[in-house]
Amino acid sequence: MANLNLLNLFVTVAEEKNLTKAAEKLYISQPVISSSIKNLEGELGGELFIRKNKGVELTNEGKVIYDTVKKSLDKIESIYSYFDNVKSINKGILRIGTSTSNINQYLNKTITEFIKNYPDIEIKVIRDNEVNLITKLNENELDLIVLDSEYLAPNLEIVRTFEVTYTIIGNLDYYKKYRKSPIDISSFANENLVLVNKAKTSRQNFDAFFAKYNITLKPKFELENYQLIFDLIRQGLGIGIVNIEYFEKELASKEIYKLPSNFEIDTRSIVLALPVKKYFNPARDVFVKMVQK
Repeated sequence: MANLNLLNLFVTVAEEKNLTKAAEKLYISQPVISSSIKNLEGELGGELFIRKNKGVELTNEGKVIYDTVKKSLDKIESIYSYFDNVKSINKGILRIGTSTSNINQYLNKTITEFIKNYPDIEIKVIRDNEVNLITKLNENELDLIVLDSEYLAPNLEIVRTFEVTYTIIGNLDYYKKYRKSPIDISSFANENLVLVNKAKTSRQNFDAFFAKYNITLKPKFELENYQLIFDLIRQGLGIGIVNIEYFEKELASKEIYKLPSNFEIDTRSIVLALPVKKYFNPARDVFVKMVQK
């Protein structure tokens, strides 16, 4: 079977219509050109060129072979070109899986910076449960994943760990109420609580923490997202527990306040992980370095 170099030589001769010119273009000797063409004709079992005084012309069969080979070489060249672009981060895709909305706080800045530096890289972020994420990561359907540390598996490599700190918040009236007498754990449980619903990992962490003190949380409002929680707390309809990094601007503008308390809710560890067996993806490698800065 003819190799790529031999086919490329054939195409060059066909386009130059002259063995000497083809040899000069390929930086090889004319005898090598002649010998190579004879070898190719021998493999195919027929003549590809008609020899003339001033050069060569394709036979009818040679024209058919040329059209086929030229298209194939162009496709192969595009493959090499694509991978050159991938290696130089001019093309490619970055696929991130997450089981937590906390990715917004810890990766948004890096993702934004990455997009500015590498605008032609596609970025896809998908939400799924931890088991599915780990499976997709190891089957090369994802490049990296963000999940709670308790779901770590032996086939994962940790790139970075983020600590999520939870804070009790309320409006100004609640702040005044507890400013001089910090809220204790029993008082908190008896307040009008505004919390995320039990499907959220954060809520499961809250419940587990209070269970250690034989306290069951019975929120007045159980909501799907933190924006709704913030709206109710700002209006003074209750107090809640949040990752304060969601609301740094609102805290600075005094729309909400950190409520003094005599207890601290357990922190939560979130990890950015790669598979131990890594597939080729320069875009992923650059992104990881940015995260690790």
